[in-house]
Amino acid sequence: MKPFQYMKLSVRFKGLDTPVYPYFLGSFIRGNFGLYLKKVICPFRIRKECDGCLIRARCFYGEIFESQVEKSQSGKDIPHPFVLDIKEEQYRDEETCSDLSFDMVLFGPALNNVEFFILVFSLMAREGIGKSRIKSKEVIVRDHNGEMVYTSKEQKILKMPQVLSFEFGNRAGTRKVRIAYCSPVRLKREKKWVDVPDFEVLIRGALRRVMYLKGVYGESEVIHTGEIIQSAGNVRTSFEELELVDRYRYSNRKNVRMNFGGIIGKQEFEGDILPVHIDLLEFVSVFHIGKSSSFGAGKVGIEI
Repeated sequence: MKPFQYMKLSVRFKGLDTPVYPYFLGSFIRGNFGLYLKKVICPFRIRKECDGCLIRARCFYGEIFESQVEKSQSGKDIPHPFVLDIKEEQYRDEETCSDLSFDMVLFGPALNNVEFFILVFSLMAREGIGKSRIKSKEVIVRDHNGEMVYTSKEQKILKMPQVLSFEFGNRAGTRKVRIAYCSPVRLKREKKWVDVPDFEVLIRGALRRVMYLKGVYGESEVIHTGEIIQSAGNVRTSFEELELVDRYRYSNRKNVRMNFGGIIGKQEFEGDILPVHIDLLEFVSVFHIGKSSSFGAGKVGIEI
């Protein structure tokens, strides 16, 4: 398979003027980011919806936040060209925090417009986030190596983050692999949600993610999915410690309560795990798997 390009930003809001604990940090960050991005980009901010807008097809906000069915070969909404990586273990129900940290992985059209992302982070820090408009003393953006990209104290981009390339075909097979579901993961088997995925379900989900992202934001290519799925069916589960959790958010734009829950925990698989299986699992460890990845859901870790 051909490489897939992406970029990673690490963002930290330091010194919030009011300590907070958002119940669902991914929704909190994503929602505020969307509001400020529209404020920066859209010349018609009085419009609540983008449907019918004359410049929608040429609008960066539309590319990032408004899924456009006409761009998807399958006729479904296209995935957003970013995912949030939320370190949920840092933010527990009984605690508040004065700093907010998260990572954002960019791909597709987001790669050519990283300055807008940095500008929005700066506005979020200066003008405030949440209903009470909580401000922060400083926002710092770093690249994948931890080097400084931007700090609001200097008000300038110090360096442009490097565009990375996810390469396929360089990994070896193994007899055992451990998977950690770090944020809620939702996978389906025959159109039904799965509470306890086996290796085949996991690989099917990873294949869908790879094919979808590469089809929309990369280079489409023929993948022999039948052979990959059949071989995954021979791998057994040797250990599992899973929990089904609920995560709800209310969408003001859609006027609906949405469930972003799923499974968290750990699984271990044993058997003839092929190099292509490891490729797929490594891919979704970066770009997430299943539903609601742009909110931080679907984060998995892999240990061989």
